[in-house]
Amino acid sequence: MPHRMSRHRASPHPALGAFVHSYWALARDLTPLGGFTVTPDQFVEILFCGEPITAVDAHGCAPLPRCAVIGLLDAPLRLEASGLIRCAAVRLHAWAKGPLLGSASDGRGFSASSHFDDILEPVLAALREERWDAIWRAFDAALLPRLRGGARRPAQARPFLGEAAPLARDVGDAHGISRRQVERNVKALTGTSPKQLANLARFQRVRDALWANPDAGLAALAAEVGYADQPHLTRQFKRYAGVTPRQFQAQMARLRAWHEAEDAPSREVAIVQDPPEPGR
Repeated sequence: MPHRMSRHRASPHPALGAFVHSYWALARDLTPLGGFTVTPDQFVEILFCGEPITAVDAHGCAPLPRCAVIGLLDAPLRLEASGLIRCAAVRLHAWAKGPLLGSASDGRGFSASSHFDDILEPVLAALREERWDAIWRAFDAALLPRLRGGARRPAQARPFLGEAAPLARDVGDAHGISRRQVERNVKALTGTSPKQLANLARFQRVRDALWANPDAGLAALAAEVGYADQPHLTRQFKRYAGVTPRQFQAQMARLRAWHEAEDAPSREVAIVQDPPEPGR
């Protein structure tokens, strides 16, 4: 019998579109998996957890806060749970992290409960009852007063997430400021450097391409996304995914087969992160 999975998406209020990519929620029985691995990408998730989840990385393991921030990672993060879990999240563009959450974060599951104490209990109650529309309304209500009207200098962070990442010096020239000022501004917006943003965006394009086509040729993919060569792709990919591209391809092939056998959605890379819609 297929294990239960229910996944939902919603768009934020139009006034939030410059900062919030989307809302999502799910209910999933993790009995056959025991957890999942979050690989880095260019988004930041504010994750509300209806059931206990444990975060595991190279530094050890710890309970994930009921309202946690995960994103702009520099290594994979394992999230473990058993039985049914229900989660909902706000998926932020990278440049919304600083204006919304400040600098007190490393992206590996720190608590954001104090930032969202006004909606934490209502969202958790709605999760338990699987009232998804109530969650979207709570997210809009919490975020509109905080983000309406403008983060600082988002235009300086956006270029580093494009397909052809510029030099910080060139972005500075376009804005009439120095390279160091661009680096400081991007750090304040995202909590990380322009170089790290560019590396994450490039890794994400490879990760999503390998999920879409586990048989993709790595040499051609390296050239397409801007790596110097296939060994360069392999080194960078292993840094962020914890496995080589070949190992990841094998994992994705197995995961696809499992999804097909379980009648689960096959577009999913992981529970927390999955490929953007075409053209997004």
